[in-house]
Amino acid sequence: PRDWSSDVCSSDLWTPAFSFANGNAGITYSEQTGKYTKIGRQVTVEATIILTSKGSSTGRIEIGGLPFNATSDEYTGSVEMRYVTFTQKYAIVEVGRSAGSYFRVMLIDTAVNSTECANTNVADNSAFLFSATYFV
Repeated sequence: PRDWSSDVCSSDLWTPAFSFANGNAGITYSEQTGKYTKIGRQVTVEATIILTSKGSSTGRIEIGGLPFNATSDEYTGSVEMRYVTFTQKYAIVEVGRSAGSYFRVMLIDTAVNSTECANTNVADNSAFLFSATYFV
């Protein structure tokens, strides 16, 4: 049987930080909350980000401020988006490339065709509600 006494479990709040690849100039929020649970190397995060202004920065969406950096493996989670425009079939959050310290939002057409969600997809009142599990 497994010896669970060596696993350390913790749970706490974290503050997700929304930005674009080129910065966060002018971004404001009506809600910016998150919580996480860490069991050993496994971290599960949940967060809600509701914008009041997307600001003036450009590039791909990056959701930073993760409670722990991810390993260099690639991990995905689910995201609900409101007031975000895209033509792809669905969206996911992805973390872990190059020992990631942030999530990016990917828009998926097929198994081989994905696009990064960017400032051009986002409105001033866009909302992102997501959860993901990754390893540290």
